[in-house]
Amino acid sequence: MHNESIEKLLELLYKTLKGRRYLIVIDDVWDTEFWDNARLKFVFPNDNNGSRIMLTTREEKVAFSANSCPPIHRMHFLDDVDSWKLFCEKVFGEDCCPPELEEIGMKIVQHCKGLPLAIVVIGGLLSKLPRTQHEEWRNVAKNLSSVITSKDERYSKIMSLSYNNLPHHLKGCFL
Repeated sequence: MHNESIEKLLELLYKTLKGRRYLIVIDDVWDTEFWDNARLKFVFPNDNNGSRIMLTTREEKVAFSANSCPPIHRMHFLDDVDSWKLFCEKVFGEDCCPPELEEIGMKIVQHCKGLPLAIVVIGGLLSKLPRTQHEEWRNVAKNLSSVITSKDERYSKIMSLSYNNLPHHLKGCFL
């Protein structure tokens, strides 16, 4: 298949999906041209069998361009309860948060300000620390932004994507 043309691969994908029920998730689309490209739009057959295509984007114009039938789901910041649940799930898995870490954990979660990505990244970092290192947890709470960028390369890459797609006049605010 590596030697096939794009057209041939698109045709093969269409034939494979035809008559089947499918769920396609296309993540992090940045411009309308991606979906407006007629070749891609018609690769997914609509056989009225419950198949769905879910597209994620940070750009409202992309969502409106690709959306053939409402609703568009707008993401919101997490509230304190859901932020804490996500944090505990990421750090402790099935276990509960030890009482001696609860106060500092709550402070860390509050610093994340309801941003799921920040909670997941910090939770992932803390999940690797022994639960006895309370001083390290306090250090994370005090220096949250520097801890994220210095210890997790994935977070830096994700943030650079956001930064690179900002209008020029907002880049200074982001930094």
